[in-house]
Amino acid sequence: MRRALTALALLSLSFALGATHSKADDFDRTNGADNQVLVRVSLEDAQSVADSYGLIIVASHVGASGESFLMVGPPTQSGADLATLLMADAAVHSAESAQVATLPEGGDSLALPVEADILQDLARPDLYSTPLQDQFLPSSAWSGYSNQHAVQQIRLTQAHHLPFEFQATTIAFIDTGVDPDHVLLSDALVPGYDFLLSQPSIASEWDTLDPSLSIALEIYLRSQSAASQTAILSGMAQAAPVNPSSFLILDQSLQVILEGDPLPPAFGHGTMVAGLLRLVAPNAKLMPIKAFNAQGQAHIFDIVRAIHFAVDQGADVINMSFSTPNPSAELENAIAYAQSQGVICLAAAGNTGERMLAYPAAFSGVLGVAAVDGVDLLSPFSNYGTGVAVLAAPGAGIISTYPGSHFAAGWGTSFSTALASGTAGLIQGINDTRLALKNGAVSVPWLDGMVESGLLDVPNAVIEAHTTGANSP
Repeated sequence: MRRALTALALLSLSFALGATHSKADDFDRTNGADNQVLVRVSLEDAQSVADSYGLIIVASHVGASGESFLMVGPPTQSGADLATLLMADAAVHSAESAQVATLPEGGDSLALPVEADILQDLARPDLYSTPLQDQFLPSSAWSGYSNQHAVQQIRLTQAHHLPFEFQATTIAFIDTGVDPDHVLLSDALVPGYDFLLSQPSIASEWDTLDPSLSIALEIYLRSQSAASQTAILSGMAQAAPVNPSSFLILDQSLQVILEGDPLPPAFGHGTMVAGLLRLVAPNAKLMPIKAFNAQGQAHIFDIVRAIHFAVDQGADVINMSFSTPNPSAELENAIAYAQSQGVICLAAAGNTGERMLAYPAAFSGVLGVAAVDGVDLLSPFSNYGTGVAVLAAPGAGIISTYPGSHFAAGWGTSFSTALASGTAGLIQGINDTRLALKNGAVSVPWLDGMVESGLLDVPNAVIEAHTTGANSP
């Protein structure tokens, strides 16, 4: 609607260029800062610049905002040193050391509550229902997911009952992929791109697991889906830790499979993010773009290309539940391109519990999201500060979808961000989405100086979007 869909042609050229060198598929996506550099240089000059400095072009992106290349130097040279050398070359527009971004929930620093706190009051006899959910969610939606405490905190029920037409938007999420067969997600998914496998697809999280573990786990999870939901509804379910920040709501027999071969720390992250987007905006289309591996790491160049892909394929909102402590000019350029096309970008503030800047949340125009607990106090793990957090949203013990048509409870600013991105999906295209989210937030004194605008409030944001035509500051 806003722009031509040109990404497939651009990506074809980009990957063709990268594939001209025999090393193109061999570079280490988890070792970005050592001897790799992102170079903005014309297509005509790229190879000669690389040859002049003994560099190998391993990937390239030719997009609407210019031409950039990922180059690798000798093992003895750092990316920072290479960037300094290249910036002295008149043919080079910009150069920076490559980085690796991480999912905030990939670490082991979160203090998780005991199992009883997770499952308390989840099995509710009263089913939650809104016009949007009745229309778009399958009847098998579990009430512990759709009627969880976070739903009450952001007043989602009231929002869905407002007499407005909700937008049928497309929300892209750059993450670990998704379970394409999850009963609550499958009919909402549209093709995205898998940057780890370099192919257009509805990128699956199962592909990131070791094949033997993937087969065993997938068979187990799918076979136990009905039984586990019965256990949940009867109040007999337990919570098995599956990574440092998530508990899978299932019976403990899962641990037998995982004892000898534990799950990678980020497996399920993308599916959980997708579930929260669907919860808030059940009429939205969800575009999974896979840039992160199962360890929760992504090369910054893959993220840059993912943002361009999302924009060019018609995404209205981009959810970025990840962070890096250092700014990247190429990442900022990609986000500026998204914003120039009317796409709203949201990002996680990070989970180190500090007043600090994290990127892309701290870039101008991006809505950074911090996490609060069940009583709207800043979660101990959440980063904060008005330079990185525009909004705060629930991020503790959030129930969402998990691979194998299951549910899990998660902690982290990734999940806060997904709730805010879902809200953006409800209102994007109606006046000024960013301003509506900011003006609709509830200001509370205990978050003053920690969060710019306050707590996410979905009905307030929807009303603001329909009543104001002002431009964002």
